[in-house]
Amino acid sequence: MIGRTLFICAAILLFANVIAEARVTRIKIIRHEPFAGNQQFGTAGSYEKLVGRFYGELDPATALNSGIVDLEKAPRNAKGLVEYSSDFYILKPVDLSKGNGALLYDVNNRGNKQVLFQFNSAPRGNDPSTPADAGNGFLMRYGFTVVWSGWLPDLPASNNNLRLEPDVEVPLATATGWALRAKDEGGTGELCYLDGSYIPFAKTKAERDANHDGRLSLEERYRDKTDYVGQVAQSAEALEKSGYILAEDRQRIIERAGSLSW
Repeated sequence: MIGRTLFICAAILLFANVIAEARVTRIKIIRHEPFAGNQQFGTAGSYEKLVGRFYGELDPATALNSGIVDLEKAPRNAKGLVEYSSDFYILKPVDLSKGNGALLYDVNNRGNKQVLFQFNSAPRGNDPSTPADAGNGFLMRYGFTVVWSGWLPDLPASNNNLRLEPDVEVPLATATGWALRAKDEGGTGELCYLDGSYIPFAKTKAERDANHDGRLSLEERYRDKTDYVGQVAQSAEALEKSGYILAEDRQRIIERAGSLSW
């Protein structure tokens, strides 16, 4: 078990810290299950599935994070850091010593897993579990560990989508799957499809009218901060009952909503 935990930590930290300083503060395993009914994949043996979420913090003042679009506009915790969390999904040999030592990271498409369809001729699906989901077993027979993680905040909590923690039902801003290029990056005004934007709502109707913003302001969406926190609590409770978050996550989400400036 210790070996498995160390492996997971190494994999998650790899993705969270390669490009920017995005310290992972917590890792939670939600499901730990056999894959493909303990089918044997040649010398790599049987595989297992690990599903969970990892949590972290970003410092908007760190130069390495300057490339994250609109990070400075995101809500911050008491330490002045931007909190985030993301789903992760891992398929790995039960005995890692039987694997080939290589980790294949599948950059998902709108939360959907692609690599088993592409390499294993497996049916498309977001929760591979059965022998049929392994397809021809190519990646497993060659001992690859396969990893996915979420990177989009605007996906619904359904169909086993891989998500960053969403603020979709009770929003303070628009989260997009695109961004406009900055002047110093060249191609001013052109779309950059691999980066998202966080565009806060105006606080008042007068402010949004002055900016010709068609989106409702905070005062039009919520009576006050108490109303906002109450709606967050209601949404978080529904997510917990549906099995998408844990009780401790629900409490953390509510506390974070209450700590935001208004």
